[in-house]
Amino acid sequence: MEKLVLYGKKKEIGYEETLKALELGQARQQLDGDEGREDTTTLKDAIHEFEKRYILLKLQKHQGKISETARSLGIDRSNLFKKMRRYDINPRNKTG
Repeated sequence: MEKLVLYGKKKEIGYEETLKALELGQARQQLDGDEGREDTTTLKDAIHEFEKRYILLKLQKHQGKISETARSLGIDRSNLFKKMRRYDINPRNKTG
């Protein structure tokens, strides 16, 4: 958070900037915690996990509204529905 304040380009720190900083920090902690252990996660698995979490985050931000969520993700509603089925995401409770 200190880096966000010190190196931020805007006068105010918004929701999106804070979320991105927290997500990057968590990802970094996970990567750092994996040192010395054999990593069995493939790139494909990591991408799928990120995509699922990101969809859940966007659904939450848009109160489960599929059209708004799809628009914010830059994809068609039908594509979002397919991804939600793939990741077993329930749009009503947004918890996956």
